[in-house]
Amino acid sequence: MVKLVLLAYSYGIFSSRKIERFARENKPASWLISVKMAWLTMYLLLMGQRF
Repeated sequence: MVKLVLLAYSYGIFSSRKIERFARENKPASWLISVKMAWLTMYLLLMGQRF
């Protein structure tokens, strides 16, 4: 998430709503989100197996 915010700031985007739109429309930003979600999904799957 921090990477996404820093990327948006480097493009001059400071509003949270504009950052959300930027994340959906910009390919590098969407890649950052997908990597984060893939990691989170794997983490949750592994934690679910332990409990």
